[in-house]
Amino acid sequence: QIENVMVYDLLGRVLINKTDIMDFEYLVSNMNYSNGTYIVKATLSNGQSKTQKVVLKQ
Repeated sequence: QIENVMVYDLLGRVLINKTDIMDFEYLVSNMNYSNGTYIVKATLSNGQSKTQKVVLKQ
């Protein structure tokens, strides 16, 4: 299960920090940010974390 999701810009600034999700999926909505590259980090309930680069093009 996903416990926490954080979205960062490439300067390391935290744009989204959603905690206590406790679900198998999480949709990042209302992401009204500029086109660019972002880093999404999901922490799982077993302590593992997954990090993914996301390129936003609107």
